[in-house]
Amino acid sequence: MSISVSRLIASLTLLLTVAVFGQWSLHGEDDHYAWLSWRNGDELKGRILQSEEEKIRWGSFAFASPLSVSVNQLKGVRFSSTKVESSQNDENFRIILNNGDRLHGNLLAIDENTITISCGSFTEPLQINKPSIRRIIHIRSNHLRFSGPGELDGWTSNGRDRKPTDWFTDLRGEFATHQWSGNLFREIEFPESVEVEFRARFPLGNPSLEVGFLREPGQGPMLETWDDHLVLTFGTQFVPVMQLTSDTRKLEFRVFWNQLTGEVQVCSLSGKQLASLSGPSVDRISGSEKHSRSNAPLQRGFSILSRTPELKLSSLTVREWNGKAVPEVDLSQPRLSLHDRPARFRIDDVFLEPGSAKLRIGNSSVPLNQLEEMVVSPDREIDIETAQANSTRIAWHNGSSVGGKFVRLDNSRLTVQPEWSSAEVAATLSNAKEIRFPEEAEPIETSSDQLSSNGLFLHGTVRILQSTQPNSDAPSIIGWQAAGADQAVPLAEDLKATIVRDSFPSSSPEALATVGQARLYLTNDEILVGTLKAADNESVQFRSRITGPLTIPAEQIRAIDIGNAGRVLEGFGDTEWEATEEVEGEVIVENETVLLKGGSYGNPSILIGDRVHFDLEWKQSYGAITLRLFASGPDPNTPSTDIIVAAQGNRLFIGKLKDNGAFSFSGDQIPLSGSKASFEVIALHDKLEIVVNNKSTLSIPIEKDRVSGNGIYFKMGGGWQGWNQVDNQVEITNFLIECSPGSLPPHIIASDARERLLKIPRSLRENIPTHLLIAPNGDLLRGKLVSVNGNSIQFDSGEESLKLPLNRVSAIVWLREEPTPPEEKDTTGDTLFNPFEDPYYQEIQKFNFKVTHQLVLSDGSRLRLAADQAQDNQLIGESSVLGTCRVSLENVQKIDRSPATPIHKLGKMDVVAFEGWHISFTPEPDIPEEGEPQTSPLIGKPAPDFKLTMMDDSTFELSEQKGKVVVLDFWATWCGPCIKAMPDVQAAVEAFPPELVSFCAINQAETTPIVTGFLEKREWDHLPVALDFNMKTSRDYEVDAIPHTVVIDTAGKVSWIHTGYDENLKRKLFDAIRKAASP
Repeated sequence: MSISVSRLIASLTLLLTVAVFGQWSLHGEDDHYAWLSWRNGDELKGRILQSEEEKIRWGSFAFASPLSVSVNQLKGVRFSSTKVESSQNDENFRIILNNGDRLHGNLLAIDENTITISCGSFTEPLQINKPSIRRIIHIRSNHLRFSGPGELDGWTSNGRDRKPTDWFTDLRGEFATHQWSGNLFREIEFPESVEVEFRARFPLGNPSLEVGFLREPGQGPMLETWDDHLVLTFGTQFVPVMQLTSDTRKLEFRVFWNQLTGEVQVCSLSGKQLASLSGPSVDRISGSEKHSRSNAPLQRGFSILSRTPELKLSSLTVREWNGKAVPEVDLSQPRLSLHDRPARFRIDDVFLEPGSAKLRIGNSSVPLNQLEEMVVSPDREIDIETAQANSTRIAWHNGSSVGGKFVRLDNSRLTVQPEWSSAEVAATLSNAKEIRFPEEAEPIETSSDQLSSNGLFLHGTVRILQSTQPNSDAPSIIGWQAAGADQAVPLAEDLKATIVRDSFPSSSPEALATVGQARLYLTNDEILVGTLKAADNESVQFRSRITGPLTIPAEQIRAIDIGNAGRVLEGFGDTEWEATEEVEGEVIVENETVLLKGGSYGNPSILIGDRVHFDLEWKQSYGAITLRLFASGPDPNTPSTDIIVAAQGNRLFIGKLKDNGAFSFSGDQIPLSGSKASFEVIALHDKLEIVVNNKSTLSIPIEKDRVSGNGIYFKMGGGWQGWNQVDNQVEITNFLIECSPGSLPPHIIASDARERLLKIPRSLRENIPTHLLIAPNGDLLRGKLVSVNGNSIQFDSGEESLKLPLNRVSAIVWLREEPTPPEEKDTTGDTLFNPFEDPYYQEIQKFNFKVTHQLVLSDGSRLRLAADQAQDNQLIGESSVLGTCRVSLENVQKIDRSPATPIHKLGKMDVVAFEGWHISFTPEPDIPEEGEPQTSPLIGKPAPDFKLTMMDDSTFELSEQKGKVVVLDFWATWCGPCIKAMPDVQAAVEAFPPELVSFCAINQAETTPIVTGFLEKREWDHLPVALDFNMKTSRDYEVDAIPHTVVIDTAGKVSWIHTGYDENLKRKLFDAIRKAASP
């Protein structure tokens, strides 16, 4: 038996991957994980692997191989564990270095030049040069009650919506907040006489805070900022401490409080008294609680409240005060502080022998636990932020923090070269909180692709991993190169993820579709862009660069978008642009510029992109213009989404026009410079966004009942009457329609017209329409497709066969009946079918076809592929309908990648067009028996008023027909019974004088060209026809079937209704009119 070389290599690669990943198995407790963070804001959960040469190797669930990322593009590593190791609880000293480093450990030795410490955060003892050390603090001293600030655990917050998480611990171990009124309280057992030393920083200046020493701080002494002063308060007493300026960046004080006598002193760090008060003593029980049953103690501790954009609590020390006068010391000198002894201003003769528990001070010695503080290098101003920004820094949960030059990182330790050591030091990751890399290493890489999954979002670059063998064992043919990574790694085999590529158009000439290209909409939700070669009722011949030439059976097709060859989307050169003027000269078009003095200018079918650009200039610096979007024509009575744009001097107002004519102002007053503004209208799936001068100013939902077509019209006037003066003029320039990568030209169809044409009347049940033609302006024609060849389409509309130019058709839709679930039947005695024989096997294959990649291409194509090959930067896979597809990566806009999933288990793709165009049959009208009157709830009630446009552009308004009998006949050109009934209706009406009876034939939702052609062919030019385009009037009169005839009496009430046609219609209608006219 033989094994292919490629499969053997793949197997060995998999084994090596498992071997490497075995070091950091991703199965285990959550607190073993960490998060790798990039400078661009990305984060990735996983584990650290062996890293060096300024590269971090990182293992993650999302990828089948470790990432190798440059430290220069990383922000750091964040660890999840908050456990403090028991060994760190035995660390007695905090060592603060001049570069901002902080160490917790134990003193091992002090000699003339160095201090040696053991620190649980490091694998070996640390030997530090004395000039690098600022001070050493004994944090386990018997009289020391608290030294911190430490971790946020144990701290609480007061007030509505305030919580400790308003604060965070930075890498220096400081508590920081950006929250106004962010506050913290830590309960601390105070001795009767207590010293509280704290240091707070204000990086932005303008310090403002409150500091207290009780949970209810107002019941004890407080430090508060009052305007430009810091004030010591106690009850009703107060005294200023110091004056503040906008440049004050830090506050450092020692507060001494004798709780028995009420004496309070505020001193500088040197001990110089700045303020004092003799307040009352504070009981251990609060005043509000003295009479309660619990006698709860009044909690002592430290409270701080921020009233500034940024505050940092650098240090807090609480110790016992002996009640004596506070000595003032020289902070510029090194010094040694021992318990109950005055400060000693000499440390050059202080030594600690290795293994000894006693300090040798000159000729004497003291136990090491008597050391309270040793200042080695006096405090001095240094730029700690800059020093820390240029180094790799690690912080632990116990407050330790160390920085230096990055050397290497593995899954247990970080090795750095700190400035205070001549040798590299290895810091353990046990109990580590965070690693932070240098901030200004190099410019941040700009990566336009985005990878997202559950809890995952990364910027980077998607790559195709070469694999010429189908069904290879490679975990993924899609690779991801993260920002700063040296190469792409395959996605994990079981990862379900979405990749969105650069939103800007590709430079490749093949990446975007032209407006002349056709689109196939398939029943499996796929969309294919290419060239339509031919079509008939059985199949479609199509060619795409993805598939080559192919023939697709009609049953796999929902619709064909013919394309828009010849359309001009820039400027006003398209042939469909039209002006509507009441007075000649209101609209002037010259050299791609339109000047509106009145009237309107628009195009009924130009919205074939999702972005519209244009510039407006107001010649008088004031005036309003109405932008009618999704209109089917210039008639203002047809549905459209209307936006009012009004200029008032140097301000611009944007708003939506409501149905009642009211103006809904956006609320923003947009600055207008030189009476000019640039506009972008963005049509998303369910909303409309208006952008003015690159700023979003209005976002509104797209309402179905405010949409009737693909047109845009600029109409002079609108909004408040004061905006509309007779001399207003607006100039329109730089008009442009664009399609965003991956978007599709919209087909706006009035929902009423769509629903009406999908209902098949009785007259067509013997010859059911199978197709629907959509014109560029949204007009619809129902019938049967005969053929598409060259530049023409042959179409049977029912009464005649039409040969139409292809450029007059926007789309062809296949009409099918609503699928019904199969009926259960008794299969007893039936012969069992063989599932491996056609057609059962083909159906099972289609049903269980497994998809690994769902693609959105820049040209708008949507594909569902079982992809297992890659070659020449192309993804190669199979479609359940299209067969083999070869997709160039540069043409891909979005990838939804998942483990192989049966297609029937997938949800819908991001865009599903022409779904649900299922025909249904109109219900049989409830026509009464001969001699029985037809009934309706409208009879005897006032007739609903309406106003409709007639074929000659006049209007018919019911309220203007008072005193007359009015006959309404609802009909359509495709309705056979309507055509039979119309002569009888006309004859009955014409038997009465026109001053007594008015007649209106109301056409249902058909366009002017269709109705005009029908009337001319029938020679019914004299018929008074009104257009009920949105069928609102039909709904008001409860028209469920046609023909539907209504008689309204001279009092304006409905007196007679008849649905359908019968031979006695003329006599019945005559009698109804005569009765309605009788007084």
